[in-house]
Amino acid sequence: MRSGSVTVFLGLCLSMVMSLFFSMTEVTRFLALSKEGESLFYSATQSAFGEYNRPLWEEYGILALDTDYCGSAESDGVCNTVRYYLTEGVGAKNAIQESSVDFLKLGVEDISNRESIYLTDEKGAALIKEAARCMEGELAAAVVSEIQNNCESIQEDAQNEVDLSTVLENAATSLNQTTVGAEEAETEQKNKDEQEEDTKEDVPGNDDAKNLIQSTREFISKGVLAQVIPTEGISDKVYTTRSTVSERALNQGDGDVDSVSVFERALLQYYLTNHFSGYVEKVHEGGMDYELEYILCGKKSDLENLAGTVERLLAIREVENMISLYQDANKVAEAKALAATATAVCLHPELEEVVSYGIMIAWAYLESVLDVRLLLAGGKVSFIKTPMEWTSELATLVDCFNVQKKAKECEGGITYKQYLLGLFSLESQEKIAYRAMDLMEETLHQKEHYESVKIDHMLVQTYFSGELSGSSLFLNFVPLYESDGFDYQYSYERMISYL
Repeated sequence: MRSGSVTVFLGLCLSMVMSLFFSMTEVTRFLALSKEGESLFYSATQSAFGEYNRPLWEEYGILALDTDYCGSAESDGVCNTVRYYLTEGVGAKNAIQESSVDFLKLGVEDISNRESIYLTDEKGAALIKEAARCMEGELAAAVVSEIQNNCESIQEDAQNEVDLSTVLENAATSLNQTTVGAEEAETEQKNKDEQEEDTKEDVPGNDDAKNLIQSTREFISKGVLAQVIPTEGISDKVYTTRSTVSERALNQGDGDVDSVSVFERALLQYYLTNHFSGYVEKVHEGGMDYELEYILCGKKSDLENLAGTVERLLAIREVENMISLYQDANKVAEAKALAATATAVCLHPELEEVVSYGIMIAWAYLESVLDVRLLLAGGKVSFIKTPMEWTSELATLVDCFNVQKKAKECEGGITYKQYLLGLFSLESQEKIAYRAMDLMEETLHQKEHYESVKIDHMLVQTYFSGELSGSSLFLNFVPLYESDGFDYQYSYERMISYL
């Protein structure tokens, strides 16, 4: 009796000890499975985002994942990619442990993502932030401050833009009126003093002023490009893409992008001048020749974009040159003297101020034409010129009609690209960013296998959620858990971003 009762007691004790041992072992395994799943999930999401669009990175320094995979992916393409890497990771581990028992075996239940951000979201904010990051290492804070100051100067001048056509029209009308008045006065005196009439006809003041204003009007009517460059050398390329980023309905993410700072906007403008071709400098082959001009104007042809850019430059330079003229007392005196002569001869001195202003406008405009020619040739022009930097002379303004004549180089001036920086600041964030992406998409379409890429499907940030499962192993040896398996569910989340 005594030996039998001892055997039962020892058996019960052994069963309890073994149950505790296997339970503790399963707890340890449960924690190990959790860490194993976390490692696999991290590796899979990292691998998925490692498949960024290579041409976009190589051409423009922008990191983004094409969720369409060049048109080959079905819905949830990026989630399927994460699932693939998870499955491959589990499969690779099982292959290594083929001859042994896998104590950390996991299965993939579900993969999803949320709060996704695409390059085009929030008016291109993601693109702007990536472009700013791309340029941060190249620009010192002092350079960015200088860029911002230049942009502010150009913005201020743009607000004071002179309506050149109206002013010249008014001045020409005034001169016509003075001419008519003079003819009437001369007719009345004709019978009294024919010699006096002939003398008035020969006085050059009125003709000089009238010819200057009229010639300037005729010069402007030729079109801005004919005024500044030989038209035979202008690109005739046309934007052929039918549905551009800036025109079509875009794919939208459900995430929130931080607002773009003034600093980032300034860096974007500098990024554009370094990664896109323009009239002055060609950065890469393919696409349109005047990409910077397209970003500024958004027209469908190189010709229209260059014309729009030149028109803006002329308007800015007109304001700046008017300021330069009024700061030079000698030039103001020249213009007033010519106007006084013209109106006195025609017996309408009260129109002297109008005519004088018309002469100043014409003079400033023709100087602006010389400036833009210099900028397009790669030279520098100061915002407000000094008398030493001024090129044209009132007596020889007709020389400015020669398209080969340019303004003097200004050592302390700014270049064509720097003027574009200021002009970009006048456009909205959305227009600048979307037009830049138009060109990026066009460049990608010219590469093999990337013909159907869409920029608005380029993912830059998302939250991945994963559900992995595991089965109990050591609990099967515990009598209290007599079942066909006790399953574990593991949930993981990870935010991954290029921003």
